[in-house]
Amino acid sequence: YTVSYLSSHEGECDFIAQRLGSKNLAVQEWSGEGKVPQREWDGLELGAKQTHAQGLLLTYKHTTEKSQKYQVKTIEEWLKEPKS
Repeated sequence: YTVSYLSSHEGECDFIAQRLGSKNLAVQEWSGEGKVPQREWDGLELGAKQTHAQGLLLTYKHTTEKSQKYQVKTIEEWLKEPKS
């Protein structure tokens, strides 16, 4: 993987992960509690759109928030997934 940070006048996305032969992955990390702030969703949207990526919002704690466009997982859930 190549991992980078996306920053523009429109906002920022924490990580853009790229691997030859795979779809890009835009990752936004949020460590707060309660409702995920809109700026986090906006950053994920920006990263996914600008890099033609799938999106993933990673949280430290479980959240009940869902997204029809992007995956929402705790870091622990994501790390336990089988990797190809």
